[in-house]
Parts: sequence; C-alpha cells; structure tokens
Amino acid sequence: MFLNKQFIFDNKVQSIQPLMHEVLNFIRENVSPDRYAVKVNNCRHVLVELLTNAVKHSGVENSILSIDIGDKVINIRKTDNGRPFYLKEYGNFPLHASFVGEQIEIHKDELYCIYAIVESTNSLSFEVVEYPIHSLDQIMDMEEHYGLLILLKSSDSVRYLFKEVDGSNHFDISVSLA
Repeated sequence: MFLNKQFIFDNKVQSIQPLMHEVLNFIRENVSPDRYAVKVNNCRHVLVELLTNAVKHSGVENSILSIDIGDKVINIRKTDNGRPFYLKEYGNFPLHASFVGEQIEIHKDELYCIYAIVESTNSLSFEVVEYPIHSLDQIMDMEEHYGLLILLKSSDSVRYLFKEVDGSNHFDISVSLA
C-alpha cells in the first residue's frame, strides 16, 4: 500500500528549507522510526538537490514534489514544465530513436564518471562510477554535475522522464527502506 502526498514548491531559495521540513515530517510520521532514522539523511540529500535544481534550472514559477511511501520504498518525484534535461551533443528531448540503449557520459573527472542510459526517446536512467581520491586537489575540481552524483549516492535509482504531451519533466528518485 502506498501513501501519497503532493507539495507545491514556488522555486524560490527561501522556500527550500521550510518545504524540506514539511516533507521530512510527512515521511517521519508515516515511516516506522527504525527505518526513518536510517534513511532520513538520504531523503534530505535528495530533497535538497531536487529543490535546488528547480531553483537553478527549471526556469518556471512552480514545481510539484510528490512523495509516495510504501512498505519498502520512498519514491520522490519532482515535476515541472520548465527546461528539459539537456545532453550535450545529443540535443533536446525527445531524443532521436537511434540513441536508445546508449550509455552517454555526462561528466567525468578524477573523482567519478556519471552516465545517462537512454531508456527511450523520452527517458533516462543514471549510473555513477567512482574513482579513488588521491589528493585534496581533486575535491576542489567538482563541477555542476556533482548534484547528480548526490542523487545517485543517496538513492537506489534516479530516472528522468520528459512527457511530450504536456512538456513536463519528471525526476523520479527511489530510496529503499530495506
């Protein structure tokens, strides 16, 4: 059985913290204390990144945050009608059908490599490969895609879907309670 609640986010920096508290309280009230205690930081990291990205990248007035709580998983979805996820050299969504199945390198540095896997012309999943840190200089070289790394490390899956019918963007994040 899933419990669902939606939250409207006005895509303003000053609204991030109050909305995070509201969402985390909803999760805490509906997840057993032993499971919540283990996963609250994962959910917090996911929320900070999704809400920050809404402010920085969406270009629209509002986003919708949907929380689904099940027995074994928390699903967090951020939806907006702003700018679609952009893949350099591959263009905007929908992507060309010839890209389906491709593993696209989004970012690579000395610390990690993030890949987008094209699941369909309108959807991506993401993977990360991390490399050992050999010096502090490497930490200072983190770029824009570090937020995607946070999502990948704090959850069990990260997916993006662009719906052509209404021009909406959906980031779906799953955090296992197991």
